[in-house]
Amino acid sequence: MSTGDVNADGWEDLVVTAGMGYPFRYGIDSLLLNSRGERFIDAEFLLGIEPRSDGRTERIRFTLDRDGAHRDHPECRGHEGMRPVRGTLGTRSAALADLDRYGDPDIVINEFNDRPRLLFSEPARRRPVRHLPIRLIGTRYNRDGLGVLVQVTAEGRTSTRFRNGKSGYLSRSSLPLHFGLGILPGDIEAEITVQWPSGARQTRSGPLPPDGFLLIEEQASPE
Repeated sequence: MSTGDVNADGWEDLVVTAGMGYPFRYGIDSLLLNSRGERFIDAEFLLGIEPRSDGRTERIRFTLDRDGAHRDHPECRGHEGMRPVRGTLGTRSAALADLDRYGDPDIVINEFNDRPRLLFSEPARRRPVRHLPIRLIGTRYNRDGLGVLVQVTAEGRTSTRFRNGKSGYLSRSSLPLHFGLGILPGDIEAEITVQWPSGARQTRSGPLPPDGFLLIEEQASPE
């Protein structure tokens, strides 16, 4: 499972992968949109994650040689030639990253022994949305800002993100923390609070950058 604000509305959504491949049944990958913290809405069929664009749910997993080493296999008795054995596809993990620079995280899904899938999020292409990617640079414990808690308060609303450095199974989403702000006017005053693992606490107030990354480097000592 991975979390991220896929539609850039300020609420983190869930991407839940499923399936174990051969010899298990096909599992549906889920995208659960966060409805303002009240409930999650199933949206995988609405947004095109399921069914897959090419309709695939299985692939050839291996081939039995009925005339050779597998001639005594129960599936080969009484037959000749090669017998392909099909099995379901299965998703092992998913990671999120803003690959097209539109401000809303896209989804990379890694399949088990099969080609990956790349799903582009569309809200920012269809209408203007505000977003704030924050890149963190640690100076005392780790350079990537792992273990950092960030809060962004804008237009009377506070969003919180935690940089844990992980995502789905054996995967990691992009390191910048993405804060979706929805549809907001051009000039926005915001307060950003960063709590570092070292104990340092930094606060930055002022207008948000109209676009692009906000870089925050850890101070040398706590305030």
